[in-house]
Amino acid sequence: MPSRPAHTACTGCGQPMAKAKLVRPGEALCGTCVSHIPVEPCTGCGRNTRRRDNNGQPLCKKCQNKDRTCLRCGKPLPRASLLVEGGAVCYPCSLYYKEPETCQQCGQMDLALVAVELAEGRRKVCHSCWARHQGFATCSVCRKHRRPAGATMDGKPICKRCLEAGGKPFICPKCGKEGIRHSASRCMDCYQRDVVEKRFNEAAVLLQNTWAKDAFLSFRPALLEEILPLKALVRVDKYFLLFARLDASFSRPSEITPEALLKAAGGLDGLRRFAVPYGHLVKTGVIPEITRALLADTQETLRQDGMLEATDSHWYGPVLRRFRDHLETVRARYDRRGWKGEKSRMKARTITSNLRAARQFCEDLDGAGVAMLSQLDAKHMDRFLMAHSGSANSIRAFVRYLNRKEKLFRALKIKTVSQDLAMDDFLSREKQGDLLRAWLNPDDAGLREALMGLFLLLYAQTVKRAISLKLSDISMSRGTYRVLFGRTEIALDARVGAVLARHLETRKALATLDDADDNGYLFPGRRHGEHLTAAAVTVWLHRNKVQAEQLFATALFNAYRSGLRHPKVLVKAFGITSVTAIKYLNLIDPRMTDEMHMRAAS
Repeated sequence: MPSRPAHTACTGCGQPMAKAKLVRPGEALCGTCVSHIPVEPCTGCGRNTRRRDNNGQPLCKKCQNKDRTCLRCGKPLPRASLLVEGGAVCYPCSLYYKEPETCQQCGQMDLALVAVELAEGRRKVCHSCWARHQGFATCSVCRKHRRPAGATMDGKPICKRCLEAGGKPFICPKCGKEGIRHSASRCMDCYQRDVVEKRFNEAAVLLQNTWAKDAFLSFRPALLEEILPLKALVRVDKYFLLFARLDASFSRPSEITPEALLKAAGGLDGLRRFAVPYGHLVKTGVIPEITRALLADTQETLRQDGMLEATDSHWYGPVLRRFRDHLETVRARYDRRGWKGEKSRMKARTITSNLRAARQFCEDLDGAGVAMLSQLDAKHMDRFLMAHSGSANSIRAFVRYLNRKEKLFRALKIKTVSQDLAMDDFLSREKQGDLLRAWLNPDDAGLREALMGLFLLLYAQTVKRAISLKLSDISMSRGTYRVLFGRTEIALDARVGAVLARHLETRKALATLDDADDNGYLFPGRRHGEHLTAAAVTVWLHRNKVQAEQLFATALFNAYRSGLRHPKVLVKAFGITSVTAIKYLNLIDPRMTDEMHMRAAS
């Protein structure tokens, strides 16, 4: 907002003037013209005055400035430092209405310059140059940049206030705790808390809906209770963005649906960045709780819609839409038969992957001059697989659909290549020993990683199943921990049980506003009420130079080598599928046979 322009000409006589003697609504008068204006009693106090208010009523200067506040900060302002359009501002706020000037010492732009005597003469300098000229230094006690009044025993500068304290700790008069002094009335933490509260109140004014404003203001004490005030101060603007988007999109919380929430937050990645305020809204019941699986499915649906909309103008657009409808029908059939949730055989991301491969195949056909499905030939499929070998599995669903549901002159085929386990899929005995020694004797900081690794290496758990373990899956009987990995509980080894006991004692939630007691998962994640992500476990494993597939294969290999010959035992105990158990038995058994023959020969 610009400052009020100066009056250089009298409204009454038109003569130039350096400063107006009297300014009234619509006129600025010089001293001569003012003397011809009769005085009138003030409507506020009755004193004689020549001034008038905006309504044309007589009002003296004292009554006009009564209860006046700064236009920017709202503090009482009996004497203004600067008059601007719409009101007056105090001196600290007046700096924001001035044009920046160039420091004559360093050349930097600054709003407030100070005149000082330098060796080169009198110059107007910025605050940094002025402080350097005054010999300012950072106090080693309060960390304020002030003029030193002395030095500590080790020669570090100390300001006057800290020197007078004589080494006594500062007890904040506001909170009663020991801390770093900010001023005589409060510590640094209290100052930062006050600034956070001010920032919250200023931002809340921008919200239109009452529910969003109340939710944002209730978020402040919850945030300050969990993190330091300085961190909260840095994150206020970032977290406010979620409340602003929800406020602009929904007039009431009941309107929030998974699809609308993802659009407002910027997808799953956006919601991940707003995990802290979103967790608070869910925890306090402001918005309905939406499961992670539902959000993931909704995100995939939005991606599918985007892909289909981009292909509507092409000949293969209707084909891809029919293909997506076919996949949704298959998924619904699985759901009706009980294959849903964690046991789902057709997830939304699988449909996205198949649809993406189908779109890529159709784009290649379009580039080769194909304009309809009846023109498809085996050479088109071979050319696509040679150029996109990584899409061989994803394109199978589309090929099956074309052969069964669409009209083709000749069926398309994809050769099936049997996949075997590579030699490096099994860990050596030395590597297993190193991992077990580290994971059975972890420090407190590595308890969670160690327990996760033991579940993968000793009990053939996949990362997905391990991170989804719940506290209800764990029980204790006669001093032994028992875990429900599959359909039956199995007793943990005593050393593994000791690691589990230590983890349960120190278990805590990673989410800022989450509570470990309210989170039902054994490994809480960084989102409110959710478990750890598979990506985090993958990072831990990479630090140990192993992969989850290696741990899983090694665990099954050790089970079969220990004399197990019934795959159903692994199915019940570890929760793996019968197909996986039999597959590994067929692949591992020849290796164990060869190993036994080699031992007998030696």
